[in-house]
Amino acid sequence: MSEFTQTIAQKITDPKYTHLATEFQLRESLEKYSTRADRHEWLLVVSLLLEIVVVWYFSEGKSPFETWALIFTTFAVAFSVYGEFRSSHKAGRFQQELGRRSEEKVAAANERVAIAEERAAKLEKEAADARERTAQLEKLTAWRRLTAEDRRKFADIIRSKVGLFDLLIEYERADPEAFMFAHAIGRAFFDAGIKGIRLIPNSLLEANAFGVHTASSLGSEANVVVEAFKATNIPINIFNKDLGTHLPRNVTAPNLYIFVGTRIPEGIGE
Repeated sequence: MSEFTQTIAQKITDPKYTHLATEFQLRESLEKYSTRADRHEWLLVVSLLLEIVVVWYFSEGKSPFETWALIFTTFAVAFSVYGEFRSSHKAGRFQQELGRRSEEKVAAANERVAIAEERAAKLEKEAADARERTAQLEKLTAWRRLTAEDRRKFADIIRSKVGLFDLLIEYERADPEAFMFAHAIGRAFFDAGIKGIRLIPNSLLEANAFGVHTASSLGSEANVVVEAFKATNIPINIFNKDLGTHLPRNVTAPNLYIFVGTRIPEGIGE
C-alpha cells in the first residue's frame, strides 16, 4: 500500500479526505463504524438497566412513588433506546437489501447495455460490409460518363482541328448505356464547335465490340482526337476501317468515325 493510500485510509473520517477514498475503503469504514454504533447502543441500554437496579437498591429513605417514578422513567428511556436500536438495525438490513437489489439491477442494466453495444457493433460491421458490397456492385454496373470538366478538357484539345472533321458516332444497338455515353462524347465535340454530328445505332460485327473504337481517313490530323480521349481517361481502340464503304453510297462518308460499344466488363483490361 502506498503512503498516499495509507494516509487516506487513516483520515477517511475527515470530510476533506472522504471523496478521495476507494469504494472498498468506504464500505470497510461503514461496516466498522456501524458495528461500533451497535455496541454503543447496547452499552447505553445495559447502563440504563443498571441504573434501574441502582435506583431500586438505594431506594431506602425515599417514598415508593419517587422510587417507582425513577424506575419507570429510566425503564422508558431504556425501552425507547432499545426500540430505536432494533428499528434502526432492521431498517439498515432493509436498506442493505434494497442496495443489493439496486446493484443487481444496475449490473443487469449494464449487461444489457453491453449486449446492445455488441449488437450495435455487429450491425455497424454488417452495414459497412453491405456498403462495401454495394460500392462493388455500383462499380460493376456504373455507366460511363463525361463530367463537365472532362467535356471542357476534351473540347479544348480538339478545338484547333474542328474544321477538318466530318464526324459519325455510332453506338451499340439496344444498349442504353452505350447510347448515353455516345451522346456525351458527341456533346464534347459539339462544345468544341463541330456541327452536324451524326449519331446512329449500329452493331460492330468485324471487331471486338466492347469499349470505344475510332477510325479516320485524315491520317495524323486525327491524332488530336486520340489525345483528347486519353486526357479524359477514356480507353480508345484505333482500328483500320474503310470509311468510304461503311455507309450506303448515296450517303456522304465521314472522315472521322467513332463507335461506342458495350461497356467493357469489370476485370477485363480496357
